[in-house]
Amino acid sequence: MPVPVSVPGLGRAMPRARLAEWYLPDGAAVGAGDAVYRLECDAVAVEVEAEENGMLRHRLEPGASCGPGDVAGFVLAPGEAAPPALSESRPVSPSGGAEPAPLPPPVPFVPRFVPTAPPLTSDGGTRRPTPASAPFDGDPSPFAPAPAPAGAVAPQMRLTVRLAEANRLCEQLSREWIRSALAPSLEDVVARAVAMAIGESPLLSHLGESVSLLIIAAGEEANRVATVTAGQPFREAVAARSGAAPCRGRREPRAATVVSFISPGIDDAAPGLETGEPVVVAIGAPRTVASFDGDRVTPDTVATLGLSFDPRWLTIDVAANLLARIRDLVEAPCVLLAG
Repeated sequence: MPVPVSVPGLGRAMPRARLAEWYLPDGAAVGAGDAVYRLECDAVAVEVEAEENGMLRHRLEPGASCGPGDVAGFVLAPGEAAPPALSESRPVSPSGGAEPAPLPPPVPFVPRFVPTAPPLTSDGGTRRPTPASAPFDGDPSPFAPAPAPAGAVAPQMRLTVRLAEANRLCEQLSREWIRSALAPSLEDVVARAVAMAIGESPLLSHLGESVSLLIIAAGEEANRVATVTAGQPFREAVAARSGAAPCRGRREPRAATVVSFISPGIDDAAPGLETGEPVVVAIGAPRTVASFDGDRVTPDTVATLGLSFDPRWLTIDVAANLLARIRDLVEAPCVLLAG
């Protein structure tokens, strides 16, 4: 049975791509794992490998425009014939009959943000989902991802981050800024790291640059919300968080929301995507664990960072690399002072 060599999807950065070149000629022998062609788009270029041993047959020419799922070629067994092209298998109109109407041109990919779409919720969150509003009744693009059904669980991932350098930075800046009565916190460091990690990635440029910092208060106190951007000086971000007004209502959607559960002492949480944000990063309360250096055991302060994301805005590999970059910035936070 012919094995298709399909065009892979590279996330929202690749609505359409170009088959740059074939590495092997049409009819050449190919082995499983051999690179057969190069795919290029505005953001990246990747090599696509064959999945089986056999004979390679081209379906698309070099320079052809293609999208995720398109068949660029086939790997055939000895003596096996390639499937007919779509144009060859299309029925021919009877002699003298009317020609079939031409197919409409493909609808270009246009990312859509629908504020009234049902929100994604978390199965482990601490907040209730908002009521679903009127559904979007427009004509969606066939290339745009379908909205998730109401009540769908947002994909989540977690990791542990070491806080020694972040705590040391906060202590040092608190001494330097003592005349201004400013004291940076772990929330400031993580929010700055999230904004900078999003701003660094060309695959996340469509999300924007504003990040909300939501600090969950303990007891009956009101929560506080501040806005952070990658280009904002760190001292200004700390001042904005210190002077943030109490907030009990809904938040405006941003590129991401950082939610701190430090005050109530929750060390692991998974909030949902309640206000349309593509990404939510949760900060758990710091805790002390044993760290081993050879035969010596020393205490180490760590915290759990959880990330919930909307798969309509970013793929799982992009989300994983985003969370890993946030961890790296928190564990080596001196770069956060730039800007």
